[in-house]
Amino acid sequence: MECVLAEALLSQSRDPRALLAALCRGEASAERVETLRFLLQRLEDEAARGGGGAGPLPEAAREVAAGYLAPLLRGLRGRPGGGPERRRVLRAAGAALRSCARLAGGPQLAATLAEEALRDLLAAGPAPGAEAAVEVLAAVGPCLRPREDGPLLERVARAALGLALGVDGAGAGAGRAEDAAALAAGRLLPALGQCGGAALRAVWGGLVAAGAPSGPGRVGPQLLVLSALAERLLPEPGAGRGPRAREEGPDARRCWRFWRTVQAGLAQAQDALTRRRARYLLQRAVEVSAELGAPCACGPQEGTGPSLFWWSEKKKDELLKFWENYILIMETLEGNQIHVIKPVLPKLKSLFEYAVSEEDGCWLFHPSWHMCIYKRMFESENKILTKEGVIHFLELYETKILPFSPEFSEFIIGPLMDALSESSLYIRSPGQLIGSGSPLGLKLQKFLVTYVSLLPEEIKSSFLLKFIQKMTSRHWCGIPILFLSKALANVPRCKALGVDGLLALRDVLQCTMITHQILLRGAAQCYLLQTAMNLVDVEKVSLSDVSTFLMSLRQEESLRRGTSLWTELCDWLRVNESCFRHASACSSIGLPETSSLNAYVKNLVQECIKSPSWETGEDRFMPDWFEAKLVAMMVLLAVDVEGMKSQYSEKRRTQNVLRIFLDPLLESLMKFGTNAYMPLLKTDRCLQLLLKLLHTCMLKGSSTQDDEVFTLLQSFVLSTTESVSEFILRRLTMNELSSVSDLDRCHLYLMVLTELINLHLKVGWKRGNPIWRVISPLKNASIQHLQELDSGQIMYKIIEMSAIKTGVFNTLISYCCKSWIVSASDVPQVSLSSAKNYSELVLEACIFGTVFRRDQRLIQDVQTYIENLGHDCAANMVIENTKREDHYVRICAVKFLCLLHGSNVSHKLFMEDLAIKLLDKDDLVSKCRTRYYVNSQQHRVKNRIWQTLLVLFPSFDQNFLNRIIDKIFQAGFINNQASIKYFIEWIIILILHKFPQFLLKFWDCFSYGEENLKTSICTFLSVLSHLDIITQNIPEKKPILKQALIIVLQWCFNHNFSIRLYALVALKKIWSMCKTLNMEEFNALTSVIESSLNEVENMPGAGNAKKNWQRIQEHFFFATFHPLQDYCLETIFYIFPRLSGLVEDEWIAIGKFTRFTDIPLDAGFQWYLSPTHLCELKPGDWAQQDIGSHSGEADSQSEWTDVQKKIIPWKNSAPDLDLEVVFQDRVARLGKSISRLIVVASLIDKPTNLGGLCRTCEVFGASALIVDSLQCVRDKQFQSLSVSAEQWLPLVEVKPPQLIDFLQQKKAEGYTVIGVEQTAKSVDLTQYSFPERSLLLLGNEREGIPANLIQELDVCVEIPQQGIIRSLNVHVSGALLIWEYTRQQLLRHEDTES
Repeated sequence: MECVLAEALLSQSRDPRALLAALCRGEASAERVETLRFLLQRLEDEAARGGGGAGPLPEAAREVAAGYLAPLLRGLRGRPGGGPERRRVLRAAGAALRSCARLAGGPQLAATLAEEALRDLLAAGPAPGAEAAVEVLAAVGPCLRPREDGPLLERVARAALGLALGVDGAGAGAGRAEDAAALAAGRLLPALGQCGGAALRAVWGGLVAAGAPSGPGRVGPQLLVLSALAERLLPEPGAGRGPRAREEGPDARRCWRFWRTVQAGLAQAQDALTRRRARYLLQRAVEVSAELGAPCACGPQEGTGPSLFWWSEKKKDELLKFWENYILIMETLEGNQIHVIKPVLPKLKSLFEYAVSEEDGCWLFHPSWHMCIYKRMFESENKILTKEGVIHFLELYETKILPFSPEFSEFIIGPLMDALSESSLYIRSPGQLIGSGSPLGLKLQKFLVTYVSLLPEEIKSSFLLKFIQKMTSRHWCGIPILFLSKALANVPRCKALGVDGLLALRDVLQCTMITHQILLRGAAQCYLLQTAMNLVDVEKVSLSDVSTFLMSLRQEESLRRGTSLWTELCDWLRVNESCFRHASACSSIGLPETSSLNAYVKNLVQECIKSPSWETGEDRFMPDWFEAKLVAMMVLLAVDVEGMKSQYSEKRRTQNVLRIFLDPLLESLMKFGTNAYMPLLKTDRCLQLLLKLLHTCMLKGSSTQDDEVFTLLQSFVLSTTESVSEFILRRLTMNELSSVSDLDRCHLYLMVLTELINLHLKVGWKRGNPIWRVISPLKNASIQHLQELDSGQIMYKIIEMSAIKTGVFNTLISYCCKSWIVSASDVPQVSLSSAKNYSELVLEACIFGTVFRRDQRLIQDVQTYIENLGHDCAANMVIENTKREDHYVRICAVKFLCLLHGSNVSHKLFMEDLAIKLLDKDDLVSKCRTRYYVNSQQHRVKNRIWQTLLVLFPSFDQNFLNRIIDKIFQAGFINNQASIKYFIEWIIILILHKFPQFLLKFWDCFSYGEENLKTSICTFLSVLSHLDIITQNIPEKKPILKQALIIVLQWCFNHNFSIRLYALVALKKIWSMCKTLNMEEFNALTSVIESSLNEVENMPGAGNAKKNWQRIQEHFFFATFHPLQDYCLETIFYIFPRLSGLVEDEWIAIGKFTRFTDIPLDAGFQWYLSPTHLCELKPGDWAQQDIGSHSGEADSQSEWTDVQKKIIPWKNSAPDLDLEVVFQDRVARLGKSISRLIVVASLIDKPTNLGGLCRTCEVFGASALIVDSLQCVRDKQFQSLSVSAEQWLPLVEVKPPQLIDFLQQKKAEGYTVIGVEQTAKSVDLTQYSFPERSLLLLGNEREGIPANLIQELDVCVEIPQQGIIRSLNVHVSGALLIWEYTRQQLLRHEDTES
């Protein structure tokens, strides 16, 4: 078109000057300037062919350049903005200017224009006006002479590079420089690169200069410049360039800065375009190296270690394979889809095999290349991909020992630990039981132990210190910090940490775990203390450093006397007592340092209770508790260490050591009652130390009577009781507490008083004791205050609080139940008088439990894992899980109910009242409008209600059941989840077994109208399948069997498949009982019933009906479950929830009932495990659940889809027809042509995409469109895109779980299953020939095609792309393939006809 326009202009006038002059007049529109460009280019072509070049043309070109184009560009520089129109004018004027420079006949014009544009560029900087100057330089740059104009080219190159990299644009103008920078990098620098010589060296020198700006923000511009100059910096060999010519220019392959920039683009760039440029440069460098064949090497910046890049012709095949796999992996990671990436991960392992020399075990490739891959995976938005990357990295040392590399260690401390901070990575794998531990956490432990063991000794200390310091650099969640701490604790003993390491560990304890869940926090503290004992070099730390570190541990959570951790710490102090550093300076608390533990502790006590010389008056704040806690802990540690030393010698030595330590304290306490002028600060410190000694000395998990140290301390303290109590009484009663700070002192006095009372209770209470004078008035005042409170209001506030604060309800219900048990044992008839007032509390306890979010559920999993560690984790000994876990609220209530007996009137009334409230609660929840789905809060509450009713059932008598039987039967008609239906069926079976007189009401349940029953009749049919249990105690069974048989036979002919299935199960059971009793009255039905049952049993083929008959017979409720023998807590609270698909949060193992000792066991209840094989079963794939239905075939199809897992719904409506025949028949009726293409869109979610696909399929004559749900056609968005296409196209419903069966069937029918997906082995669409019978499987909008379905594909076809974005909309992709299939079939049809 351009040539035609230029020829037309030249044909009108043979004088080019006149034409040019005419075009230069008038408004400079884009069309006019482009026309001028076309004409000048045409004249330039003629001059090159010898048709011009002399005469008036050069002069005319100079006039156009100087008189029109240059002023035009200057004017555009002064008028920024204008949008696309301005850019068109700029581009056309620049191209015209280049033609003018070439037509001018000499270099002067190009040099003049370049000088002027360079001045404008330097003056404009990053302003938008710089674009015009860049356009001029890009146009005339190639016209400059490399030698004569060398200095000018260098100046232009430096200015262009500065603009492209944003060097001159830093600050306020940086944001406006983007267009000019892109123009400089994309047009000007490549143009200058063609000049070679000085310009190229100037650009390269600016890129690799030592002082060149660097950082993540610079990577994109640098890669933009490098990719623009790639042909010059990494030129193709062979295009007239020999090896000598190649050496003249810079070789980017030999520069470490080039490779570091490429790596930064691969790993750190946030945008896909920058990463693509980095991959392009890498691929081009590899291709150039392979073609050149010459040796090449580039070492790292440090000068030592493996090369960043190297090439050897001898290793060409290995190198090509390495880089081919590397680039493939980086390309695949762009997809962010795990099912595409997973098959490529084995290639990552092969990269390590290539990268490490088998001869000397050193790196052949710099490990930073591998780190780029992992960094891309770690920073992926897809958390599944991140987890795969972390696990893959942690598994590196399982099969191969890699050489040491500093960059490897830096990567672990940097990107790896950043990735490990994500809690969701620690979720257990599918199929793992709760509490089995995180696979990633276990791999982390194994990796760290192996890696640290292989580190050189001189590196180990710095690595571990940086690792621990990294744990303080951010706020970590509780789960990552726990597994990191556990991994550190398992590192083999070594002298790696000094004072800095101990401080870093203390920072982890103090700063990063403040808000963590208590058990996770306690376990992490245990592991960090073990880390300190394993890794600290005791010769570099003092006892003061150690004691300060120990104060960071919370005694109520981890370091408590009597635990294995305390014993381990004592042993560590004993072994290293003489090795601690002895400093001449004073410690952090003002004491001179000493290496002797006893001397250090003695000084601590003396300093703690020393009278301060600076106290000026009584009105002082209380001292901090820190010093008292530290001194008490160190005293008891030193005493226990001494006990270890004298374990096999004299025991009296322990008493002497404790006496020496406490003498100053006891002496001061004895003076409390007589010395009225003792400084208040000293009395506060003494009482604080006394209190902390008593608290710290208490053993956890054993009797204090067996503890020699506690016995000694108790005797010492009792000797000071009179003095201390007189002091406290005086302070509390003589108006000596008057200031705000005295509130804390009052609290201190009361705590000391409490401990003294407890001590006297243990040794025997004496009424004459001076403490009694304090206790009596305090007790009376407290009781009066409690009586004034509204207990009911407090109870409900506590229950409300328990929903957000763990452990509150545990404490409340445990206290109440224990108090009721005590009263029950004392006065049987009125034992539950107080409990009766709190039946609502027991009801709430029976159904208590929150639904955890995913992150909270993960915390529960990890808590269970810690609990399963038992004594190996000291936190389990310190923190009682019964006070924390929600399960123990229900356990406490259930164990309390099991202690009640129906023979006791008050017990019976209490349980009956509770049962009625439970049934009312169930009815209320059933009527609630809140969404009711599997494992929802409503589902769980109803499940807990029926579990409790089963526990209460033994206490129900006939009179009470008369009151509630209708409610129980009514519950059977409600749409319930499977687990609840099992419990309802179970309790009905037990009622009918114990009280057969209720059978009449049970038969009435089958008399409701079919429309009211729907599929809930399956509940009552399930009860009949256990008719042998129901009639066990009935002497005359024949009438009952007759009635049951009549009822069941009616339901065997129901149109609903599920009902027929349940009726057949009941019929099989009833008929076997009839044959056992030889019931002659049914002889007429014998042949019919037995032939029907035989036909079902011996059903031919492997269809869905036969599969479902086998499944329901193997289901635990019909095959294994025995309603009487399995009646135990294990079945109710663990086996049934597990087998019925409830989430693991609802499984309560029988071990938890036995571990909860607050409520004693009841020997009369069935606590034993189930004697049947029920506990050994695994959950099956049969789900019993009611779904509302309509009449006719639609109802049958809905039920069929819900009950059976893998099923093709259309088979139910046309069981005798092949799918192909159904499609053809439908299309024939519509009068349309038909293809053999089936489009499967079951994985697509969005109605707009489905509507568009429906329209496309109908237009191109696809035989059918497969969708997830036929309900999608009612969606307004679907209809707006489909424009009624669903009325003319066969739509078939196939759920995603049914796709594998569907695809396999279509394969058997001769179809080729084609996936629209990008994979390593996918075929280009332009190269693929579609078979006539093609099935097109489209992936999900976000996730694509799942991995399990990719295995079913015959071929993957991908659409070739030229742009940056990696994927098309799924509707567009499907439409492209549908058209290509149609086009190929049309061509084949035409060939056949011809």
